[in-house]
Amino acid sequence: MANENSIPVESASELELVNKKIDALGLEIESLRDGYTELDKRYFGAISTLKTLTDHAAQAADCAARSAEMSLSASKHALEAVEKAVLREVIDMAQIASTAAQRSAESSLEAAAAAAAAAAAAALAVAQHAEDASVLASARAAEATKSASESAARAVQLSYEAARLIRKHHDAEGKAKG
Repeated sequence: MANENSIPVESASELELVNKKIDALGLEIESLRDGYTELDKRYFGAISTLKTLTDHAAQAADCAARSAEMSLSASKHALEAVEKAVLREVIDMAQIASTAAQRSAESSLEAAAAAAAAAAAAALAVAQHAEDASVLASARAAEATKSASESAARAVQLSYEAARLIRKHHDAEGKAKG
């Protein structure tokens, strides 16, 4: 008579099949775990890179804003040189200073465009992964872009003012000769 705990021969092969399936499932779970671990590492690496890129974009926007501010300062000095040169009737110097103001304004516009591009890169990074650091960097880049744009606009105004002073001097000179 068979013992209650004994396994019939047909059931032993079924049990062996079940054990093989369990082993296969165990290997599959281990493979999934390894895949998840690898995916997690890649995700962390991508997020880390994204944060770094966002920070670099914000830094680039800050640099562009500083550049625009320096260009504005150069435009102010060039305008001052134009004003002094016109008063002393040194028109060649005034024209050179006016050209410097114009180039400075152009430089300021380029800086504003660079700041805008950096801000766009930061905003894209935020769109990809909205984390506090990315949001702050994007906001910083946007503020730098605003500052650069304002400096560029003012530099352009100063450049126009320098050109206007020279035209005014030429007009006055023409009337005096005519």
